Amino acid sequence: MLKLSLGNTLTAGLLWNRMDNHNLRSLTLAEIDSFGRTADFGTAIPQHLTPVTGTAQRDSSPANLYYNFNKNLFENSIVSLKGNFQLTPALRLDVEPYYWYGYGYGGSQLRTLGESNGGHQFRGGIRDINRDGDTLDAQMVYSTGIIKTTRPGMTL
Repeated sequence: MLKLSLGNTLTAGLLWNRMDNHNLRSLTLAEIDSFGRTADFGTAIPQHLTPVTGTAQRDSSPANLYYNFNKNLFENSIVSLKGNFQLTPALRLDVEPYYWYGYGYGGSQLRTLGESNGGHQFRGGIRDINRDGDTLDAQMVYSTGIIKTTRPGMTL
């Protein structure tokens, strides 16, 4: 805290946080009754189907998903400066400008991506992901949406 004069001060603050954790599986009461109170995401890594030429293979997410594809990794920081100013004996002004920065992702990172050979799609579409010689398949892919946020603001 910096005392400028009687009743007038400045205070600076910095907060930084890095979070790396896993989501907990949301269960219904019926699922808790069926699987027990310790049920959560599975520990087996999902596997792709064996490629077969001319046959449409459709990967599907495992029923209990996979814990390591359900992560929250986020980093944020807040920088603030607080000013308290006694303008008159009966009037005081408190000002707190801040800047918030956040970057990371969260939720399930397992998606299904389908092959195609459509000429109307960007660069001809997604072709033969599993290299079986056709474009009939859909495979699981690890994919996430990254969030980057900056928020300047002021509290009066």
